[in-house]
Amino acid sequence: MKRLFAFGLFFLLTLPLLAEEISTIHVVSEEWEDATNKDGTGMYWDLFRAIYTPHDIKVTIQTVPYARSITLVQQKKADVFVASYQDEVTGVLYSKWHFDADDVSALFLKGKIKDWKGQETLSGKRVGWVHKYKYDQYLSVQVKKREVKYRKQALSMLQKNRLDFFIDAAADLEDELEKSKIAGQFEMKSVMSLNLYMCFAQTKKGERLRDLFDQGVEKLLKSGELKALYDKWEWGDLPFNN
Repeated sequence: MKRLFAFGLFFLLTLPLLAEEISTIHVVSEEWEDATNKDGTGMYWDLFRAIYTPHDIKVTIQTVPYARSITLVQQKKADVFVASYQDEVTGVLYSKWHFDADDVSALFLKGKIKDWKGQETLSGKRVGWVHKYKYDQYLSVQVKKREVKYRKQALSMLQKNRLDFFIDAAADLEDELEKSKIAGQFEMKSVMSLNLYMCFAQTKKGERLRDLFDQGVEKLLKSGELKALYDKWEWGDLPFNN
């Protein structure tokens, strides 16, 4: 009886803490057009709200550089960052479900490559990508890795022959080229497709938020709501089999 009373007292004392723990989810992300816009609009922000609002969890967002978003979650100063390829980052909790996929492509100067052979073409070359992206974990060939802080910097390095290739999600490459005045100097080829996962802080709260995310994605996928989000943002085909 004493044990039952003690357990009941402990449960009552911790209820306020548990309620407070899941009142908000602090999400950090780089800004990606129509995915994580700074103004709170975007397909990914809509996805978070669709998953967490029904549980009375308020979604708060913070726009930071990608490397910083990882550090904030690793240091448990944020709940989740957007987003990562499988097993790319340590010290975080990965969602079971992916929610999107990147067509990872290579950008290079026109006329530089006459016979594109996929990843084989990158072998032994100077290949750049955004700091912390770790594409080398997924390439089947060895490359001379170069990390850059900004995509604009990579375009300049390609122009000056300081890089042979720059690889990134095709959508991000297209956005960067649209902003530049030198888009006509480059061409792009697909390298690989990689699923995207959310990464949560290694805390009790992070575990619960991850579980809710996985349950939410599965529910939205089965109900057709996830496809509706893709259609709303003209995001293309769902990256799921059947």
